[in-house]
Amino acid sequence: MTVSGKNKALWSLIILLLISAFASAFDVAIIGVKPYTTSQWTDAEKISGTLYKTLGDVSSEVNVLTSAQVTALIGDRRVFLESYSGGMPQVPKVDAVVIGEIVPQGNSYRTTLRLYNLLSKESIQYSLVGKPGDLDKNLANGLAQLLKTNISNEHKVISASGQTVNIMTTGLGVFRGQKFNVYREEQPGDPAFLKYMKSSLIKVGEVEITSVNGKMATGRIIKQDPYLRIRAGDSVSKLGVVSFGTLEIDSNPRGASIFLDGYFIGTTPITIRNVPEGTYHLRFTEPQSSDHIEIVRVTGDAVTRVYVALPEKPGQLTVTSNKPGELYVNSVKKGTTPLTVTLPKGLYRLELVVPGYPTQEQSIWVTAGMIAPVHFSISGPPAESYFTSSPSGASVYLDGQFIGTTPLGPYYVEPGYHDVKMTLTGWKDHTQRLLFTSGKRENIDAKLQLPPGTVTVYTNPSRATVLIDGKVVGMTPLTYTEAGPGTVTLEIVKEGYRSIVKTFTIYSNERLVFDETLERKVGTLIVKAENAKDADVYIDGKPYGKAPLELKDFPEGTYKVEIFYGNLASRSRVSVRDLQTTEHSVNLVPYSLLPNVEKRLTLTMGIDVEDSPFIIGIAGSLPVSKNLTLRGGIDSYGGDFGGGYGQYARYTNYEAGLDMYGGVVGVFGLGRFIIPTVGDPYSIFSGGLAFRIYNPDWFAFNARVGISYSDTIAPHWEVELHSKMGIPYLVFGLKMGSSPRGNFETRFNIGLTF
Repeated sequence: MTVSGKNKALWSLIILLLISAFASAFDVAIIGVKPYTTSQWTDAEKISGTLYKTLGDVSSEVNVLTSAQVTALIGDRRVFLESYSGGMPQVPKVDAVVIGEIVPQGNSYRTTLRLYNLLSKESIQYSLVGKPGDLDKNLANGLAQLLKTNISNEHKVISASGQTVNIMTTGLGVFRGQKFNVYREEQPGDPAFLKYMKSSLIKVGEVEITSVNGKMATGRIIKQDPYLRIRAGDSVSKLGVVSFGTLEIDSNPRGASIFLDGYFIGTTPITIRNVPEGTYHLRFTEPQSSDHIEIVRVTGDAVTRVYVALPEKPGQLTVTSNKPGELYVNSVKKGTTPLTVTLPKGLYRLELVVPGYPTQEQSIWVTAGMIAPVHFSISGPPAESYFTSSPSGASVYLDGQFIGTTPLGPYYVEPGYHDVKMTLTGWKDHTQRLLFTSGKRENIDAKLQLPPGTVTVYTNPSRATVLIDGKVVGMTPLTYTEAGPGTVTLEIVKEGYRSIVKTFTIYSNERLVFDETLERKVGTLIVKAENAKDADVYIDGKPYGKAPLELKDFPEGTYKVEIFYGNLASRSRVSVRDLQTTEHSVNLVPYSLLPNVEKRLTLTMGIDVEDSPFIIGIAGSLPVSKNLTLRGGIDSYGGDFGGGYGQYARYTNYEAGLDMYGGVVGVFGLGRFIIPTVGDPYSIFSGGLAFRIYNPDWFAFNARVGISYSDTIAPHWEVELHSKMGIPYLVFGLKMGSSPRGNFETRFNIGLTF
């Protein structure tokens, strides 16, 4: 499609209108960096792209034009730069331009960036010596810091008339459309707030710049204090200064004392003017009410109203009793006397429960803010107690003190819980904890039992579980002192061994000893490879010989059986049962057909940490045998830095390689073919040592270290971990290592495993 001259003019007008519509107070056009050699265009573009990112974050008032907008103003940027001979470039419709150049200096190069204020004809510059492509971040950050400093500079009002002010500026940091604070150094009239002022600067107004001529600027007043007003000598900058507001404070009940950040300011109701803008803590105190803290934000030139309904203070009960007991308030347990209970104003029912005595009750009114004492007096007759035993003649102990022999009674016991023990030679002690109730008759009758026997159990091997009458009592070697008397069943159990069960009679105080040798649970395992003779057999990763293979007296359990013959293999789970013959016969298949976490196809995403391009690609690996794995992939490195020449930093990486292991350690080889978007393709070859720790059913960890060669020799390293994470057919991975350009990259992988 062709475009007429009239249409071209129309499109140019539309583009300029769009630039005007999206422009903020400070419009900056980044033209770019003029390289010294043709090969430096990529480095120049990288610097331009970093400038776009960095200057765009300097200030909300700085608008960095896009590449398309700059092209609409100056035409082809590369042509513009090639013809640039220094000095301030003429670019209409913007406030400032950034342009740079690379020139030789000794054995290196000096890169200089300049920002020109096209209104005031002032400029700032930042230079560094070194390889241009490695200086992009430092150059951009240095220029941005200079720009920030100039934007925050202080300027002075030299005259004010009506709604117009004239300002003396520093020349660079003032642009049309910018808004500034105007302030002066004074002290506020209310001394109560001097302690809250962060400085003695008081905001008197705000202005907006309407024009700039050199170091002189004109602005219109958009806001000013009606009493202070803007005048000559006032300072102008982006500096945040204190504004004042008004606080109106009231409370219920009134008369509460008010403390502002701990400083007493009066009682409610109260109105305070000239309060510096900020956040304050107001504390309300009143004799009959609980203290209250309110966080208040005071806004300049506004009235902030605070009203607080103060909660009543609770009352307190101090509860005591001549005997400790559990206190209940309205049927809710509060604790053991003596104690203090805090309660809201009101009528409450108190209950005190002392074991063995009748429950005591009181009703009491709690007054707000008052402390009231409450006392319970607990009394009652003792319990009349009688102690008997079968057989009789047992010694009776009450709370550890001997009180007589059975039959015993009446014996009067203080109400409450007591420990009772009866002992008789040749019989097992009888113990129990009993509640004796005031005024009641208590009959305590003990049926004495003969003492048990003792069983000691030894096993070979030890650490077998012992059960007495079906109850687990410990692990061997073991002495159990509570057996019988009578018929007892002993069972000995250990994983992988045959259980032993014995039933016997044990008498009171008899000691029996059992010393048992446990028999291993074993079976016979036969392994055959139908289509391969002399195949290597591995069980749980250990070599056991060649198939066909018969293993007698093989321990019971489930094992991973692997059979290898060249590139043919089999991997299965086989269970061996006690006293049974298990035959495992398989046809070997190519190793690459077996499920394996190393057999995968994944999507990879990541970044090159040094150059920050986004990486996306596809990677795959295929184990040909247990010692040889092939791998390959295709990756796109997207290096558009935002300045218009991103194609110089983009490339596609094709790679293929292999890992050959002899156990954990092996060697690797890798070939990479790089196709840049702009420039000639080239190859990189890498090789060195490889390390692998893996379980084919679960995870694979690989590490490789060696050298790479293209035009020069460079180190090469990779570390990667892939795992199924318990999810069938899915594999997740993390990889770090050298990128094709020799930098450090990191990636996340997700894909399928078969």
